[in-house]
Amino acid sequence: PDARTVRHALMVTAMPLPDAMPVEQGTGVADVRRAWTWLQRRRSAPLLEARVASPPGLTGAVLVAEQGRLPDRVTYRLRAVAPGALPGSLRFRSSADWLVPPTGLLSEDDSLQVGLALRPRALSRPGIYGATVTAWTDDSTLGPVARMPVTIMVPYEGAVQLRDVRLAGG
Repeated sequence: PDARTVRHALMVTAMPLPDAMPVEQGTGVADVRRAWTWLQRRRSAPLLEARVASPPGLTGAVLVAEQGRLPDRVTYRLRAVAPGALPGSLRFRSSADWLVPPTGLLSEDDSLQVGLALRPRALSRPGIYGATVTAWTDDSTLGPVARMPVTIMVPYEGAVQLRDVRLAGG
């Protein structure tokens, strides 16, 4: 198997840490024995690269509620790692109620535009919220073929926001 397939096997078979957000743990703790078993049973899987559509290039969305307001959606672009390898159909799962997976996709050339809806009312209490939407093919034993993490920060009322902090050397 090539390096991408080995990486995918490690990610698919990783065990999530309890009470840890996706931004803190990624896909979880690697389980080499499970990854090896997965590789022996599966030769290849369609791999998709997930990037935030705007601003472009980011692999995860981090949103800060300013004055209690959040956007109502986050848009990702999924692109096949191997040209022409977009799966025929995808199903989506969300790890939290406040992050709603898409019901339809907008196809553009060699990529898919995926809109993830937010439920701002579920994010009204101050704190940091993290969730991931995963994309799956019809063969769920392959594991998720893409991950779209979203982190929301809701500051405490009256909290001071530091935007540009510089420390003196020494």
